[in-house]
Amino acid sequence: MKPWPCWVKADRTRPGGLPSVILPKGTISTVNRDIQVLSRPEGRRVSGPGHDQAVEYLTGRMAESGLQPLHGDCFHSSHDAVHPSTGEPVTLVNLAGVIRGRSSSERPLILGAHYDSAIDAPCSDDNAASIAVILAAIRELAGHGLNRDLIAIFFDAEERPFFGTNIMGSELFCRTHLEDLVPVLILVLDVIGHPFSFGVPILERFFNCLRDLFFVTGSESGSSLPGLIETAAEDLDGMRLVPTLNKYVGDVSDHGNFRRRGLPYLFLSAGPTDYHHTLRDVPSVISDRRLEAVLHFLLRLVVTVDRRPPVPGEGCCDPVDFEVSMLRRSIGWLLYPLLFAMGLPFPKSREDLDGLAALLSSYIQ
Repeated sequence: MKPWPCWVKADRTRPGGLPSVILPKGTISTVNRDIQVLSRPEGRRVSGPGHDQAVEYLTGRMAESGLQPLHGDCFHSSHDAVHPSTGEPVTLVNLAGVIRGRSSSERPLILGAHYDSAIDAPCSDDNAASIAVILAAIRELAGHGLNRDLIAIFFDAEERPFFGTNIMGSELFCRTHLEDLVPVLILVLDVIGHPFSFGVPILERFFNCLRDLFFVTGSESGSSLPGLIETAAEDLDGMRLVPTLNKYVGDVSDHGNFRRRGLPYLFLSAGPTDYHHTLRDVPSVISDRRLEAVLHFLLRLVVTVDRRPPVPGEGCCDPVDFEVSMLRRSIGWLLYPLLFAMGLPFPKSREDLDGLAALLSSYIQ
C-alpha cells in the first residue's frame, strides 16, 4: 500500500481539517489530454460515429488509472434498447470500475458522470471535462488504502432523447446494480470546466471573482452532508462553492435517478452556458483553474467521506443555515453590494433563499 500523499495528511492546526491540495506535476496536463482525445469532432452521441471510439478510449484509461471492473472481467455493462426517436435498435454502454477498499463491509462511495454527447461535436465541457477529472482523482487515490470501495461510473445515454427515460444510462445502472450496492454517497459531475457567468455583463465587470462560483445540490439528502462539504471545500483556491437545494435546479443530470431512490447524493456543476449542445463547446472554453479546483474538491471529499461517512438512514434536512453560511464565505464582503445591485436583502430564511434562487435562475437562463 502506498503512503498517503500530502494532500490527505491531517492538518494538525485544525482538528479534523485537511491541508491545501498539492497535485503531482503534470496532473492537469494529463486531464487536458484526456479532454482533447474525448473531444473528437464526431462527438460521443449514442449510435453516433464517435461513440465506440470513446468507449474504447475510456476502457483503456480506466485500466491505466488503477480501476478494476466492478463486475466480471470487463468495464462494460451493455444494454440493448430501442432509440426513443428513431425506433432503431441501439446498444447503450455504461462503464463501471472500482478501487477496492480495505473493508468489504463498508458502504462504497460512487463518483459518476455521463460521457455521451448531445450532438456530433466535441462537447468538451459537457461532459468530457468531468470524465477527465474523475479519472485524475482515481489515479491519485489508487493504492492509498481507502477504507471503502471507490466506484467510478461513466454513464451512457444521459442526453436527449434518452434523458428522463427508463433507458437513461444512470437509470439502467440503478436498476441493475443498486440491489447489490448500498452507497454511502453518490457524487455526480456535469459541466464543470467553464468559468461561471451570470450573463449580465455589468455584474461580471464589477464582480469578476464570481467566475469561481460552483454549485452543489443534494446537501439536503443527508443531515451530515453539510459538514462534509464544508470540510472538503475549505480554503480551496479557485472554488467559491454555493450549496443550494436541488429543487432550485431540478434533476438536470444523472443525480436525479439516485435522488428519487432516496439515496444520499451530491451534484456538482458550474451551471449552464449558451454554448452547451453547440459546436462552440470545445476544449478552449475550459479553464485549467476550474479543472484543478474540482479535482482538489473531489480528492478531499472522498477522503473526508471515507473517514467520516454519513450515518445510514440519517434522514434529510433543510440546510438553510449551512447555505447562508457558505454563501457568505464563498462570496465574502462582495455579497452585500451584489445583493444590493440585485435589489435583494441579505438572506436569513428559506423564503429569502427562494427569492434569491428565482432571481439568479432568471439571469442564468
